[in-house]
Amino acid sequence: MSLYTPLCNRILLLSIGTYGDVFPFLTIGQRLVERGHQVTMVTNGYFADHVRAAGMEIVEAGTAEDYRAYVNNPNLWHPYRGLQLTRRVFSVSMRPIFEYIRDEWQTNDSLLVSSVHCMSARVAQESLGVPLITLNMAPIVLGNRIDLPVVHPSIRPDRLPKFLRPTYGRLVDWITDRLFGGALNAYRRELGLPPVKRLMRWWHSPMMSLSLFPEWFGARDQDLPTSHTFVGFPFVPKSPTQIEDRIEKLLSQSPKPILIFTGSGVSRVRNYFDICAEICKRVNRPGIFVAPNGSDLDGTLPSHMAWTSFVPIAEVLPRVAMVMPFPYSRPLTRSQRGGGMFFKSGNWQER
Repeated sequence: MSLYTPLCNRILLLSIGTYGDVFPFLTIGQRLVERGHQVTMVTNGYFADHVRAAGMEIVEAGTAEDYRAYVNNPNLWHPYRGLQLTRRVFSVSMRPIFEYIRDEWQTNDSLLVSSVHCMSARVAQESLGVPLITLNMAPIVLGNRIDLPVVHPSIRPDRLPKFLRPTYGRLVDWITDRLFGGALNAYRRELGLPPVKRLMRWWHSPMMSLSLFPEWFGARDQDLPTSHTFVGFPFVPKSPTQIEDRIEKLLSQSPKPILIFTGSGVSRVRNYFDICAEICKRVNRPGIFVAPNGSDLDGTLPSHMAWTSFVPIAEVLPRVAMVMPFPYSRPLTRSQRGGGMFFKSGNWQER
C-alpha cells in the first residue's frame, strides 16, 4: 500500500518519546497534510503546539507535566533504572492508545504509521487487521547482531571476537524481552493473543518497516524482516522559528562557531557545558550550546558561549564549523546535508 493513494486518506501517526522521537513524525505529517491527507498524531501533550503547527490534529498520550517529570527524572540516564522508567512510560500508554485505534481507526481508508516503541499499533495490526508501517529512528531498534551497539563505556561488544557477537546479541534480546515484554504480553493475554518472544524482531511491521537513516549508519542485519527498507535521513523543512539575535551574532562572526547538542532528554548539563566551553576556548571558536532543559545553566556564561533551548537546524547547520552531538547523535544526521564537519559521541540509545 502506498502512502499517497486515496486508499489511505486517513493517516494516524504515533510516537511516544522526546524531541528526537517526535520531530521526524512532524515532518512526515506536514508533508502528508500538504498532499491532502487527513492526519492525526498520537503523542505527548507537551508537543501539542508543534503538532498543530504542522497542520495535524493531536490525540494526547500523557500530559505536558508527565513529560517534564520524565525528562527531569535523575534516573533517566542510568543504564538500568532509565530503562525501567521508560518501560513505565510505554506501559501506561499501551491500553488507551490501543482502545483509541480500535474505536476510531478501523476503516478501509485508514493507515497507521508508528515508531516501534508505540507497540499498541503493532498489537492493533495483529488483532484488528489495521494496516501499519513502522519507522525506526535509530539503529539500535533493529536488534542488529552484526554491527552491535555500545550500550555503556565499559561494555564494548564491538571488541568481541566475531564468533561471540551472536551470543551477545541474544543477551540483548533477552534483556529487551524482560524489560518491555512483561506488560506487553500481559495485555496481549487479555486480548487472546499469544506471547511475543524476540521483541526487537516482532515490533517491526511485516507490511512495511522503514529506517530513517541510510544503511551505512546501521549495518543491515541478516534476519531483518523482508519488509524492511533503509530510506535515508529525512529532510527537515525550513522552520518558522526565528534565530535569536544573540545566536545570530555568533553565527555572523569569524571564525564560525561550534554547534553543540545535549539531547532533548538531558536535564542536567552544567558539567558537559563546562567541558564544551573549554574545548571551544582551546580551539579559539565560539560555541552555541543547544539544551532544551538547561535549567542548571544559571549564572554568567563565558563570552564566547551562548545557550539556547532550540535552533532551526536546517538554517543554522550551513553556518557552523562543526557539530558536537552528545549524547544523542540525531543532529549529526542533518550535518550531512548542512555541509558541516562533525564530531560524533554516540550512546546506547542512538547506536
